[in-house]
Amino acid sequence: MGATEDNIKTLIEQRGIWWVGAVDGKAPFAYTVGLHRLFQQPEILLLGVRPQPAMGILNNLGNAIRGGARFSTGQRIPNILAGDMSVGLRSIASKKVYRDYLGYALWFYGGDWFPVVECMLPDEKNVLPTEASFDGALMARKPLPDLWQPRSDLHGRAKVLFRLVQNEQGFPPATIEGMWADRIDDAHYRLDNIPFYARSVARGDVVAVKRVDGELWFDHVTQESGHGTIRVIVYDEGSVPSITSAVQAFGCTIEPGNIAGYFAVDVPPNAKTRELLRFLEEGEEGDRFSYEEGCKTW
Repeated sequence: MGATEDNIKTLIEQRGIWWVGAVDGKAPFAYTVGLHRLFQQPEILLLGVRPQPAMGILNNLGNAIRGGARFSTGQRIPNILAGDMSVGLRSIASKKVYRDYLGYALWFYGGDWFPVVECMLPDEKNVLPTEASFDGALMARKPLPDLWQPRSDLHGRAKVLFRLVQNEQGFPPATIEGMWADRIDDAHYRLDNIPFYARSVARGDVVAVKRVDGELWFDHVTQESGHGTIRVIVYDEGSVPSITSAVQAFGCTIEPGNIAGYFAVDVPPNAKTRELLRFLEEGEEGDRFSYEEGCKTW
């Protein structure tokens, strides 16, 4: 995919985007990118929450802002967590926090001049950390983020987490990607998502996993499915339906990203791959979209 970072920047500026980030050696964290540019609202940082529930919390806040809601520090914000629990926001002034956690936002804004607030979660009694009766011991015994963490369902499905390697420009704009997978045994799962960023894996691949603190982490592929993976960014949002329909007509399936215009493509062994690639090459040459081959089987 040519000029991927510029494409992502453009889409953030046009529509807004939310990404989760986490790094080794730190507690999990997540933050938004694009809220200040698009809605004149502070970016939101969430500390100590695992990737999947963090994405849900930030998406709920971001979608509320997209819908016209405006929040202030010290305010209780309902309808973000399950069970009528509230969250709160408090200001962040330390530029060290920017450097330690907000690398992709620093790249997007070209500096640390943008405002950031921290999202605070309540204890089990729905008391926020800034309130006098907050019980940190309750949070330590049973953190609320665990209630948001997706677990295996009755059919043996679970999220498998992949670590992503970012380039010097901070792409991909996350360091972890989660994919739904079907359990084969305790150590092996079959992927049932199309990867948005992870490379060299595809839907249907059987992967070995390692369990760390109750989460499943990708270790290696044990059986390839023969499927391929392609990612596409469409520049004109109005062209998305016709382009996705054309891609599906070649025998492929797609999964849309969390922003309009970005989608992942599963290319099964019986797809019309030659015709698909010709279509993608012509579209990229015509500046309609750009694409990359995440897992190449042709």
